[in-house]
Formats: sequence, structure tokens, C-alpha cells
Amino acid sequence: MKMHITHRYIPRLTRLFAAAGIMALPTFASAVLVDFEGLIPGSVNGQAGWTVEDEFGFGLTAYDQEVVDDGTGNMAWRVSNAVTSGGFSNQPNTQSSPQVAGESGSALWNDRGPDHTAPLSPPNPGGTATTSRFHSSFSFRSVTGAPQSNLGITLSPTARQSSWRNGYLAINDNGATGFDISFYETGSLADPFGPSATNPTIATDLSYSDWHTIDLYIDFVDGSLPSTFGNDVVQVFVDGNLVHTGSTWESYYDTDPGTRVQPGSSLKQAVDALMFRISGTAAPGNAGNGFYIDNVLVENFAAIPEPSRAALLALGVILPILRRRRVR
Repeated sequence: MKMHITHRYIPRLTRLFAAAGIMALPTFASAVLVDFEGLIPGSVNGQAGWTVEDEFGFGLTAYDQEVVDDGTGNMAWRVSNAVTSGGFSNQPNTQSSPQVAGESGSALWNDRGPDHTAPLSPPNPGGTATTSRFHSSFSFRSVTGAPQSNLGITLSPTARQSSWRNGYLAINDNGATGFDISFYETGSLADPFGPSATNPTIATDLSYSDWHTIDLYIDFVDGSLPSTFGNDVVQVFVDGNLVHTGSTWESYYDTDPGTRVQPGSSLKQAVDALMFRISGTAAPGNAGNGFYIDNVLVENFAAIPEPSRAALLALGVILPILRRRRVR
């Protein structure tokens, strides 16, 4: 299930970049791609690095999710919100990225001990950030090809199986014409979820019948802005098009650093995975349907000197094209 882009895609990427007038391919660490081929039909928990429970096997929830054939001979992950949970560490988490991403010195959060008590005092940190860049990507489409009442799921960059997240993207069925995507950004330090927070809809009416690809790029920047949104840069691409530029939830963590970051520091949350969170009011009528998710990629780009940033962003267009070899 693991594909190293540095081995398989570099010749094709080099040709594509050259055709676009970009002569140097950006340097990046090996990516980890899960396309669900070869996995055992049934729960994704414990397969290809994915989990649907917390780090110590505590909090397993019977979500409506499974690895299945999507009807075309292509294996995918099917998930709906027929069963929901208000938790975080027990939500579906992807495979880990090759490196931990975050601001200098930040670490993955781990607030559970081997006896399942939470939180430990102080919490035990996970791996320390070794890169400032994180990229996650996946393809999705409707299982039914038609509206599904109250269908929705959220996605967040996270420390695997953590009780904290560092961003928020939502995909919702609008009940009539397709899927809408929104991006929630925390606001001022004084009230990060108050009036200064934003929750724009960044894409609308994505068809039920087609596969769509979402790419989420994060550049973690040390420090923060003094009064409002964070200075980390988050860029969201939908089907190869840049639809939003925003930030992480660092203004939320700055509100109470004694609780939400490693004790004794003012460092933000590092991330190494993507959380598919199935929460809110359950929609049991969606059982057995929902979304097909495929080609889930997590990776970290190494330091890229300007002006190669344009090449980095171009990957948001090129990589989805390469991965669509199976999902048409």
C-alpha cells in the first residue's frame, strides 16, 4: 500500500514540470499513499497504518465504515455518518507521514497512558517536528450518486490518535445539487471561536457522480500573529484548483498554552496524519452508503528555496492527475 513518489513518479513529474517551464523538481521526502488495493474487506482499523481507535486500543466505535469494492473493481474506503462519536482519539486516522511536521521544537500530542487514564500530568509528547511542511490528499465521491440526507464528514491535520487537531475542513451533502466544502479558521487570541473566526464555503455543487480530489498543504511558520489568525499558511486545492488560503488553529492554542501545548512551552501542535472525524448528529439513513474515499496521501516536503514554491503548489495539480489512473 505504500508508494514512494521519489522512486515511481520522479521521471513523469520531471517531464511535466519541464513542460510547464519549471526546470527543477522540488526536493521532498518519500510520500506514503494508501489506495486500499490488497486490503481485507471490512473495517480499515489496523490496516495500512490506519486506526479507528485510540493509541492503546481504547474507545473503539462501531462506525459505518469499511474497505470495499466500489462496484468497478476498485477498492476504496466507504464511510458514512450513520454512527457518530464526539471523541477525537478514537476517530479514523490515516497512516503517518514520513516526518513529523510543525513549528520548530513542536511535538505530537499524546494525552493517554497505558492504563487509559487521561490526561497524564504532564502529557507524554510524541515525536518532535523535523519539518515545517505537511501535505495530505485524497479522492472522494458519493456512494449513491444522489443526494443523501444530512451526510457530512470533517477532516483535520492531527497528531495520530490525539485529542487535539490543528485545522478543520468539512464536506457536506447540500441535499440537492452536490457536495459543498467549508474551511473553519479560528480567530483572535481573546476569543478564537468568536466573531473573528471564519467558516467560508470554499467549493460548492461538486457532483455526486464524479471523483473529486482535495489537497491540503501546510507551511508551519514559527511564532504567531499578535491579534488574529495564525501565521501558518494553509492552502486548499479542489480538483487541482486553489480555492482557499488560510491558517491553522494556532490562535486557539495560543489562548491557553498551559493546557493545549506541551507543558512549559509555547509551542503549537505538530501533526503527522489526517483525521476523518465522524461526529455531530448521526444520520442512520445513510448506513451502507456515504462517501467512497481513495488514494489517501500524506507526505512532507523538505525545505524548498524560493522561487521553487511555485513548483510546490503545482504538485496540487499534477499529483491528483497521476493518481487518477484508477479513479475515473
